[in-house]
Amino acid sequence: MTHLRSDHEYLPLEAVNVDGRRQNIMIGVSYGDPVYFSLRFLGDEVDFSIEAPDAFAALNAARAKFEPQGWRFLCNGARRDCFAFGAQIRADLGEQVFQLKPGKPAARDDLLNIFMPAEAGMVGTLAEQRAFFDDWLKA
Repeated sequence: MTHLRSDHEYLPLEAVNVDGRRQNIMIGVSYGDPVYFSLRFLGDEVDFSIEAPDAFAALNAARAKFEPQGWRFLCNGARRDCFAFGAQIRADLGEQVFQLKPGKPAARDDLLNIFMPAEAGMVGTLAEQRAFFDDWLKA
Protein backbone atom coordinates (compact mmCIF):
# COMPACT_ATOMS: atom_id res chain seq x y z
CA MET A 1 0.00 0.00 0.00
CA THR A 2 1.41 3.39 -1.00
CA HIS A 3 0.82 6.16 1.48
CA LEU A 4 1.70 9.68 0.29
CA ARG A 5 -0.05 11.82 2.83
CA SER A 6 1.43 14.89 4.44
CA ASP A 7 -0.40 17.96 5.75
CA HIS A 8 -0.15 19.61 2.34
CA GLU A 9 0.73 18.02 -0.98
CA TYR A 10 1.10 19.00 -4.61
CA LEU A 11 0.83 16.05 -6.94
CA PRO A 12 1.10 15.82 -10.72
CA LEU A 13 -1.58 13.85 -12.55
CA GLU A 14 -2.73 13.42 -16.09
CA ALA A 15 -6.20 13.81 -17.56
CA VAL A 16 -7.48 12.37 -20.82
CA ASN A 17 -10.38 13.69 -22.83
CA VAL A 18 -12.86 11.45 -24.63
CA ASP A 19 -11.57 13.03 -27.87
CA GLY A 20 -8.08 11.65 -27.11
CA ARG A 21 -6.38 14.83 -25.87
CA ARG A 22 -4.14 14.44 -22.84
CA GLN A 23 -3.44 17.21 -20.35
CA ASN A 24 -1.08 17.44 -17.39
CA ILE A 25 -2.75 18.65 -14.23
CA MET A 26 -1.51 19.56 -10.78
CA ILE A 27 -3.56 18.98 -7.67
CA GLY A 28 -3.05 20.44 -4.24
CA VAL A 29 -4.50 18.87 -1.13
CA SER A 30 -4.46 20.27 2.40
CA TYR A 31 -5.73 17.70 4.89
CA GLY A 32 -7.79 19.11 7.73
CA ASP A 33 -11.39 19.70 8.61
CA PRO A 34 -12.41 20.40 5.89
CA VAL A 35 -10.00 19.11 3.26
CA TYR A 36 -8.98 21.85 0.83
CA PHE A 37 -8.49 20.63 -2.74
CA SER A 38 -7.29 22.53 -5.79
CA LEU A 39 -6.69 21.47 -9.37
CA ARG A 40 -4.99 23.24 -12.27
CA PHE A 41 -4.88 22.19 -15.90
CA LEU A 42 -1.27 23.06 -16.73
CA GLY A 43 -0.82 25.14 -19.85
CA ASP A 44 -4.48 26.16 -19.96
CA GLU A 45 -4.59 27.91 -16.58
CA VAL A 46 -7.96 26.35 -15.83
CA ASP A 47 -8.39 26.23 -12.06
CA PHE A 48 -10.81 24.55 -9.69
CA SER A 49 -10.85 24.54 -5.90
CA ILE A 50 -13.20 23.28 -3.23
CA GLU A 51 -13.44 22.53 0.47
CA ALA A 52 -14.92 19.10 1.16
CA PRO A 53 -15.28 16.69 4.07
CA ASP A 54 -12.64 14.37 2.57
CA ALA A 55 -10.29 14.01 -0.40
CA PHE A 56 -12.51 11.49 -2.22
CA ALA A 57 -15.48 13.88 -2.06
CA ALA A 58 -13.26 16.71 -3.31
CA LEU A 59 -11.93 14.63 -6.21
CA ASN A 60 -15.49 13.65 -7.12
CA ALA A 61 -16.56 17.31 -7.12
CA ALA A 62 -13.74 18.07 -9.57
CA ARG A 63 -14.76 15.10 -11.69
CA ALA A 64 -18.38 16.32 -11.72
CA LYS A 65 -17.20 19.72 -12.95
CA PHE A 66 -14.94 18.43 -15.75
CA GLU A 67 -16.72 15.23 -16.89
CA PRO A 68 -19.29 17.16 -18.98
CA GLN A 69 -16.31 18.57 -20.93
CA GLY A 70 -15.11 15.01 -21.58
CA TRP A 71 -12.23 14.92 -19.06
CA ARG A 72 -11.29 11.84 -17.05
CA PHE A 73 -8.60 12.02 -14.34
CA LEU A 74 -6.09 9.19 -14.57
CA CYS A 75 -5.91 8.21 -10.92
CA ASN A 76 -7.12 5.41 -8.65
CA GLY A 77 -9.89 7.61 -7.24
CA ALA A 78 -11.50 7.67 -10.71
CA ARG A 79 -11.22 3.94 -11.44
CA ARG A 80 -14.52 2.17 -12.10
CA ASP A 81 -13.59 -0.61 -9.66
CA CYS A 82 -12.55 1.65 -6.76
CA PHE A 83 -14.63 3.40 -4.11
CA ALA A 84 -14.19 4.99 -0.67
CA PHE A 85 -16.79 4.19 1.97
CA GLY A 86 -17.45 3.33 5.59
CA ALA A 87 -15.08 3.87 8.47
CA GLN A 88 -12.07 3.91 6.13
CA ILE A 89 -13.11 7.20 4.54
CA ARG A 90 -13.23 8.84 7.97
CA ALA A 91 -9.99 7.25 9.13
CA ASP A 92 -7.83 8.67 6.35
CA LEU A 93 -9.93 11.66 5.20
CA GLY A 94 -10.80 9.89 1.94
CA GLU A 95 -7.21 9.50 0.79
CA GLN A 96 -7.65 5.82 -0.03
CA VAL A 97 -10.16 3.77 -1.98
CA PHE A 98 -10.92 0.09 -1.90
CA GLN A 99 -10.25 -1.78 -5.12
CA LEU A 100 -13.50 -3.75 -5.25
CA LYS A 101 -13.52 -7.36 -6.35
CA PRO A 102 -16.94 -8.79 -7.21
CA GLY A 103 -18.09 -11.41 -4.73
CA LYS A 104 -15.33 -10.57 -2.21
CA PRO A 105 -15.48 -8.31 0.84
CA ALA A 106 -13.24 -5.22 0.92
CA ALA A 107 -10.01 -5.73 2.85
CA ARG A 108 -7.13 -3.50 3.97
CA ASP A 109 -4.93 -5.18 1.34
CA ASP A 110 -7.28 -3.74 -1.30
CA LEU A 111 -6.63 -0.08 -0.35
CA LEU A 112 -5.10 2.23 -2.97
CA ASN A 113 -4.14 5.89 -2.72
CA ILE A 114 -6.69 7.91 -4.70
CA PHE A 115 -4.09 10.15 -6.33
CA MET A 116 -1.75 7.45 -7.65
CA PRO A 117 -1.85 7.11 -11.47
CA ALA A 118 -4.23 4.73 -13.22
CA GLU A 119 -4.44 3.65 -16.87
CA ALA A 120 -7.05 5.36 -19.06
CA GLY A 121 -8.89 2.09 -19.65
CA MET A 122 -9.44 1.66 -15.92
CA VAL A 123 -11.08 5.02 -15.21
CA GLY A 124 -14.69 5.89 -15.84
CA THR A 125 -17.37 8.40 -15.11
CA LEU A 126 -18.85 9.02 -11.69
CA ALA A 127 -21.97 7.12 -12.80
CA GLU A 128 -19.93 4.10 -13.96
CA GLN A 129 -17.97 4.07 -10.70
CA ARG A 130 -21.15 4.30 -8.63
CA ALA A 131 -22.82 1.53 -10.66
CA PHE A 132 -19.81 -0.76 -10.09
CA PHE A 133 -19.98 -0.03 -6.35
CA ASP A 134 -23.74 -0.68 -6.22
CA ASP A 135 -23.31 -3.98 -8.11
CA TRP A 136 -20.48 -4.97 -5.73
CA LEU A 137 -22.74 -4.28 -2.73
CA LYS A 138 -25.41 -6.58 -4.19
CA ALA A 139 -23.00 -9.45 -4.89
